Amino acid sequence: MRILILIGSLVGLSTAVPFPPSLTERAALGHLSALTIQIPERFDGSSLSPSSRLKDPSAGSISTSSFEPSASTNFSVISDTLSKIGNVGLPAFSNTKVTKTNASRGTTADRAITKLLSKLDQNTYMFNGIGYWQSGNAYTAIIRNDLLKASSTSHRNSIGTALTNVIPKGDPNWPRSKTSGLDNEYNDDGLWWALACIDAYQAYGGNQYILEAERLWDWVKSTSMITQTGIAPNMGGIQRTVVVSDQCSLENGVYWTIRKDETYVNSITTGLFFQTSARLFELTGDTKYEDTAITAHDWLQSHTVDGQMLVKEDGVKSNTCATQGGAWTYNTGVYIGALASLYTATGNSDYLMEAEVAAASAMETTVWTDGNGMITESKGATTNNDGVGFRSILIRNLVALYLTSGVSQATKQEIKGFVNTNYNSLYNKARNGNAYDVNWFGPFTQETTHGQFVAVDLLVAGSVVNK
Repeated sequence: MRILILIGSLVGLSTAVPFPPSLTERAALGHLSALTIQIPERFDGSSLSPSSRLKDPSAGSISTSSFEPSASTNFSVISDTLSKIGNVGLPAFSNTKVTKTNASRGTTADRAITKLLSKLDQNTYMFNGIGYWQSGNAYTAIIRNDLLKASSTSHRNSIGTALTNVIPKGDPNWPRSKTSGLDNEYNDDGLWWALACIDAYQAYGGNQYILEAERLWDWVKSTSMITQTGIAPNMGGIQRTVVVSDQCSLENGVYWTIRKDETYVNSITTGLFFQTSARLFELTGDTKYEDTAITAHDWLQSHTVDGQMLVKEDGVKSNTCATQGGAWTYNTGVYIGALASLYTATGNSDYLMEAEVAAASAMETTVWTDGNGMITESKGATTNNDGVGFRSILIRNLVALYLTSGVSQATKQEIKGFVNTNYNSLYNKARNGNAYDVNWFGPFTQETTHGQFVAVDLLVAGSVVNK
């Protein structure tokens, strides 16, 4: 069963886009001005009641008919009716059970974290063998293990203290004369660390964390968020040398770097700014964060998000308006997490709906999965590169959506099965004791920091969704 939605009013498209079959219950999208929804024909107003439908053994194979909503359509009734269908139409991987582990799943994650912490340099507080932004994500993976375990602060003394120490040290390859904190010339790097600080604040308390997250947000906004088109923007004292094209509106997008000649306005930096803004608004209630979260969301919708809510374009060149292709798991993952946070902070269910659509699309696409719930991005990887850390970010943000109050049971079931599919492969095929290979398909070939830190996110996810 498929939902077909005409998205013209939402993202400027003019063609019908097929949505994942699992999204039947999300058919009540009344806020869109034009849409076509595929629903079971016995639910198009005929006499068969929902209770009869649920007892019908042919429920999963009822043919569908197009439904064109009108101004008088009662979407709440349609939503309630469709929600009773439950998990009909979910992909097979949604039913995947988690594998049996030698210890509890929580202990399994903790042991992997202990192995990862052994790779932390006690002078720089960076993890040996991986880059600066990856170290920020390694911190996040460990901290979220504590954050998502009720009342757990088991790594406060190790990773919490390390983060406190690293804030004034920052990037060891970026001159201290240019910053007092965790930023460098790459805005996405700084925003990864901002999210780590937000997680640390929520897990352990400590004003040093939230203050650094807010400082990083201020830095990115003042230096790199585009507020005008057709000029060489002068923001935060950084005079850009390249004029922004007046042939497309790039307002509210965020430059990748603080370089004067930077032309790239990319999805990951804008998406991270979206998520950081949403989470800071959720924590502080300050509407300046709400405003930037909404405008960053709108920029992504207008420029790099496709009709299935996947972030399918990597960015836009500011001087030519040309889009840069590249569909990566982490772009959509960050977008999903940002939508979930903005929904929680505002109560606007449109954001939750978008997050659920994006999540289903991300789990069912064959762009980066095998179609059966297994992520294929970085399959066969051995050496470290930026891309090996992308898939764990998708997993992390799917879990954030899973834990969001109000998310549908169908979405939770699909996320659980998706996590279990990848968890089972990692644990059974790519493990040696408490060490994990970077290739989740296996076999285990070597212990590396880049393999270990991405495994931690998945191991934590498995412990959370299988409680």
